[in-house]
Amino acid sequence: LFIAVVFGAPTRPNPSDKFDATVHVYFTNMKNETSVGRGGISVNIPAGKAVQLFEFDNQKHNREKLYQLERYDLGYAYIIKGSDPHQCKSHLLDGKMKSPWAFLSKATFAGNVTYDHFTLQKWTYTHNNVTQSLEVDPKEPNRPFRLKIVDPVQTTEIEFRIFLPFAPPKKVFDVPKECSNKTIEITELE
Repeated sequence: LFIAVVFGAPTRPNPSDKFDATVHVYFTNMKNETSVGRGGISVNIPAGKAVQLFEFDNQKHNREKLYQLERYDLGYAYIIKGSDPHQCKSHLLDGKMKSPWAFLSKATFAGNVTYDHFTLQKWTYTHNNVTQSLEVDPKEPNRPFRLKIVDPVQTTEIEFRIFLPFAPPKKVFDVPKECSNKTIEITELE
């Protein structure tokens, strides 16, 4: 009984819903083509705000960016995609912002995995043909190492290089000037 207590089940991860992170991202489609990028993610779930900025090298060795700002408090998301930063698109958001870690409450411990020279604990949950998993260092279970989302169309992997479990500066959630006219247009329609 004492051994079971000492070596019992691993601690379920509970990463912060407010964080700033430096990441590497990998998007793999059904044809097994992978886009590799790096960038950052800033999230404040209680405030209903998230922003991600990734930079990818394309086949012509040009850098392409993907910027996505979610402002549930305003009811809109703003996306700038590709090499032209002036092409901002917006769309409506409804409801409340969901935590990227929500699945962990239902996830099960899937065992240990090895990455480079690290042993990590893997937590997995599958629902509606989507499998989400999070790998963490057992010494720091609330610091994500790798988040993986597999759906019928794409596999997304996010490796967290730096994870700061604090509310990001409010300024990172400002609507970019390239999108500001859209904000005015949207506001005038309401």
